[in-house]
Amino acid sequence: MIESLKLTPFEFQQQSTSDFAAQHLKAKATILDVGAGSGQIAKNLCQKGFKVTALDRKFEDEAANLKTVKGLKLIEGDFLAVSELKEEKFDALLFSRVLHHLVPLRQTSARARSLLKEKGKIIIEDFSYERVDERTCAWLFPLAALLLDRYRLDRYRLNREEDKPGSRHAWLCPPRGGLSILDSNSPEVYVRQALEVWRRHHEEKHHIAPFEHIKSVLDDDYVVEMEARVPYLFRYLCDLLPDTTDGGIEAAKLAHWEAALAESGAIAPVGVRIVATLKG
Repeated sequence: MIESLKLTPFEFQQQSTSDFAAQHLKAKATILDVGAGSGQIAKNLCQKGFKVTALDRKFEDEAANLKTVKGLKLIEGDFLAVSELKEEKFDALLFSRVLHHLVPLRQTSARARSLLKEKGKIIIEDFSYERVDERTCAWLFPLAALLLDRYRLDRYRLNREEDKPGSRHAWLCPPRGGLSILDSNSPEVYVRQALEVWRRHHEEKHHIAPFEHIKSVLDDDYVVEMEARVPYLFRYLCDLLPDTTDGGIEAAKLAHWEAALAESGAIAPVGVRIVATLKG
């Protein structure tokens, strides 16, 4: 039952990812977690008996507490250049919500190939930002504003601190005078503006690679074993929930809601998970 969860929104997201990865790994597998961030996913996998090397250009502050975790190694550096991995070979590479940043993609794919053992796997959790359309924005943006107001969050502070953990998706809720369904001339204008905000954020600010392009590059080196569409947009909303176990329950409910809407065709299926094996 969702109500039995004892996780914060952040912990719920990380647990979901580590459970997915663990399902596709052999016992005691060696894993490189690329773009590990806080290191929480890597920690979760270590607690399941895997040996994990967590890599990030700059770890989040929480990762400092993970240095004593059994089976976990932390390396700070660029995936394409870090020298500490020169002699390493892994059973699997995990790219959780990071592959869309690792351009040029062909160089990233070649680097991944060089770090895998024979028949090694890449495990990918990512999203197709380009699939988001007006009907999806008509659900996502008003819901973000509703959560912000429900939990009395300060939208001015959130927008000033957008790059900080816990405020990363404040752009969904601009301060008064910005995008608002109450201030729009019509619902049609609102959703059109919301889609423009979505595309501008991902294309112009963060230069996110379309997932279909990512997949086409990977097809040269890997055989896809599993591909599934999964909830993803709820992760944007988790920043607007309380950092409590009650907030974690809300996060789980949002994930289930998104899955149901995507299944029915009411919104676009945005999240994607792929497991692929290195070609022989």
